[in-house]
Amino acid sequence: MIIRLNKTLYLVCCFLISFSVFSQKINTAGLKAKIEILKQDRMVSISGYAKNEASNFIENLSYKLLVLKKSVTGKYSNNLQTGDFSILAKQKKLLSNVKINLQKGEVIKVYLYLRKNNVLITKDSLTINDLVKKLARTSIKEKNIVLNGLVIDEVLTKPGKDFYDYFYRMYKISGLNYPFIIKINEKPSFGISSQIFVKVGDRIIYRFLAQPKEEFLQNQAQNALRAIDNYNKYQKNVFKNSNY
Repeated sequence: MIIRLNKTLYLVCCFLISFSVFSQKINTAGLKAKIEILKQDRMVSISGYAKNEASNFIENLSYKLLVLKKSVTGKYSNNLQTGDFSILAKQKKLLSNVKINLQKGEVIKVYLYLRKNNVLITKDSLTINDLVKKLARTSIKEKNIVLNGLVIDEVLTKPGKDFYDYFYRMYKISGLNYPFIIKINEKPSFGISSQIFVKVGDRIIYRFLAQPKEEFLQNQAQNALRAIDNYNKYQKNVFKNSNY
């Protein structure tokens, strides 16, 4: 009787988990992130939109609009807009608007992330420069846009978000300020697990299989920060030897 009950309970739990995941996919299937730009002389207006192409109401959503600007002198600035929102069926909703002056030779990189309950649902990105007559999506690689101390999260799950928060907090407390962008990326792995990658550009510096335990994620954040520091020291040595 106990064995049969345990099997029944197991099947019910599996069904509820599958139903929850399936429901989330249905409820957010029509959600799209969209960056739109408008240029007037040297002023660029950047707008982040959420578009719901489905026929259902979606709530518990959040957005992050990140704008990076590289000046002609090589200096960097950033503007980060965040907030919570909900969206009606068949609605296109303005989330945030940023106006930036774009001079000749400057480059702007824009990221828009939409999440539901801290889980990444959809994203959009855009590069803007003054080398084209019309503003358009370009293929300029992100490694050409460097902002010291920036950590970008592209996580999908709550453990991924928790890891990002631990890593970012430890990074800031350490007082370190590396001359490159660190990206926290997450991809589905075996079963219901996922794999988290800590990257610099396209290079994977550290990776691990995610677990929801707080102590585990904190330890992984410490290990990842140590790996980033070793990578930075290695790069310095390479540069020093190449100019010896």
